[in-house]
This record gives sequence, C-alpha cells and structure tokens, in this order.
Amino acid sequence: MKTNIDTRKNTHSILAPSSKEWIHCGYSAKFLANKGDETNDASEFGTECHALAEAYIRQSLNLIDYDATETVSTDELKASFKHYDDEMEQLANGYANFVISTVSFEERRTGVKPIVFVEQLLDLDYAPDTHGTADTIVIAGDTVTVIDNKTGRIKVDVKDEATGELNSQLAIYGLYAYKLFEKAYPINKIRLVIYQERVNNISDITLDKEDLLEWEVSVLRPAAKEAQKENPQAISGSHCKYCPGRNVCRQRAEDELKVAESIKRVDLMTDAEIEELLPKLDGLVSYIEDIKEYAQRKAINGKKWKGYKLVE
Repeated sequence: MKTNIDTRKNTHSILAPSSKEWIHCGYSAKFLANKGDETNDASEFGTECHALAEAYIRQSLNLIDYDATETVSTDELKASFKHYDDEMEQLANGYANFVISTVSFEERRTGVKPIVFVEQLLDLDYAPDTHGTADTIVIAGDTVTVIDNKTGRIKVDVKDEATGELNSQLAIYGLYAYKLFEKAYPINKIRLVIYQERVNNISDITLDKEDLLEWEVSVLRPAAKEAQKENPQAISGSHCKYCPGRNVCRQRAEDELKVAESIKRVDLMTDAEIEELLPKLDGLVSYIEDIKEYAQRKAINGKKWKGYKLVE
C-alpha cells in the first residue's frame, strides 16, 4: 500500500476545521484572524505524538512517503522531540494499533487491500486559503473511513448527544475526503471515527454520502458565508470556550451578565426558578474564570487594573 501525501507547510487558516467556534458564531472569525499559530506544551505534545504514530503506521503498513527528503528512524524521531515520554509512546502505539486493526478489518470485510492515507492534506473550498489535515483515511469498498486521533483529556464525540450536532472538524474531513476520492472510488458511505487513547474513548458514526452533502448545504456553507461577512453575527454559547476572543467579546459579556441580573431580586427564588437557572450557570462560571485568568495574565505582563494588585 502506498500513499501520496501533500506535505506543503500547514499554514494557519482562519476558518480551519479545527476552529469550532465559527460554525456557531460568525463574529469569532474576527478573533481567529488575529490568532496566529499559537502553541503550548499540550499542542506541542499532540503534534509530536501524531508524528510518532504516523511513523509507526507507515512502518507497519509499509506505506511509502514519496515526498520525504530523508529517511528518519523512529529512534531518531523520538530523540528530536521535546516532550517524548512513556505516555506519548503508549498513546502513539495505541492509535497506530487501532488504525492497523481497522485496515485489517476492512480488508477482511471487502476481500481487497484498502487504500490508506496518513496525515493527508485536504484543500477546502468553503473559504479562501483554507485547508486541513486528516490523520488517517482508509478507503475500502464503498466506504471511506476518516479517523481523528485526539490526545487531550476531555472526551470528544463524533456527535453531540444533547444537540445531535456532528463534530464539525471531523464532518469537514469526511466531506472533503469523499470529494477528493469520489471520482476514483465508488464511495457511498463515510465513516467518521474519533480515537482517544487517554480517556479510553472511541466514538464513531457512519453516514450516507447524501447526509454529509446535506450537512454541507444546510450547516457548513451558511456558517462559512456568515463568518466571511464584514459584520458577521455574534452568538454566544458553549462554543465560546474555544474562541480566542472569549475574554473580550461584548456579546458574551452581555449574555452572561443577563444570567447574573436574573438572580439579583431580594425575594427568595422558587424551585422552578432554580431549575430554569441551573443549565445556564456553567456558561456563567466559565465566563467568570476566563475573565479572571485574562486579567491575571495581563497583570503579570505589566497591566495595572484599578483597585487590584498582584499577590503571590
């Protein structure tokens, strides 16, 4: 099995699949435009873990990277990492084994060796200069399987149980994997899989191609169009926690403060009022913590907040 990977530099895309917020709030694109390529220990760990898993998958499935300029052993790769440890080894092996077992299952199911693509760059046409990288794509029979490797500690699902919404990042990958290969392979079904070794989570869903094409028309395209407007609509919600503008967004402040205003009356609240308030409190608590963290970070960098000072 061979793979032809586009290894162009993965530059920052404003409406990237990994940026969940613009799907729900077009105004977040203004913050995303100034975000740049942020990095931290967790994101660096994830990047290195993906690279190690990719090496193991290529080695086990004998996948050839024709664009590679030099051959690097897994030991050399590990030595180059900043965050390599036993946990990374476990996470990379777990994901690689899952991909290998998926490929083996698809071969038994169809009787034909699947086509496998690892770290496949996808050009996305819902917005200018937009792209994303699918961790693994497996094509077997009439099904394309897109597997996303998550290294975080917060459980992520392909479909939100409460809202019924598809995970937008994986839905985009599935949609454009289908579009990339539809003329070469008789794809009728798209299987979306999230593999999360750290929290023992495997979440998957299989969609008919018509379902994903309908999602493109009803959800993806309208959201991207709104986000590209000069004055897109601001909509607050649980998605705000991912937005780089979550600490300074006026819409979020107004909406969360309305919740606080609703409990300022001096008379005692009824049980019914408490029940109505309970589902709104998580957003308010999250907002409060975000503002405190933002103010503290600014203070550490020299900002003087009236009436406050830094203490150890």
